[in-house]
Amino acid sequence: MYVCLCKGITDTQIKAAITENGFTKLSQLNKELGICGQCGKCAKETKRIMKECQNSHEILLPWPEMILKPAYAGI
Repeated sequence: MYVCLCKGITDTQIKAAITENGFTKLSQLNKELGICGQCGKCAKETKRIMKECQNSHEILLPWPEMILKPAYAGI
């Protein structure tokens, strides 16, 4: 479904940007996709989608390689 008619951005694109990049702020999505950059009517739905992704734990850690591994890993 189209969320931003000004830029032609869909809910699928928003969800992908959130889950793949770990975005938690509207400003991050604006910088990545350009959403909420013109009329602003899409802000409410975009925030709802962000909250939905956060509640369903779809957001990935931004730097998974930074997770500490046990000392015995790789032995």
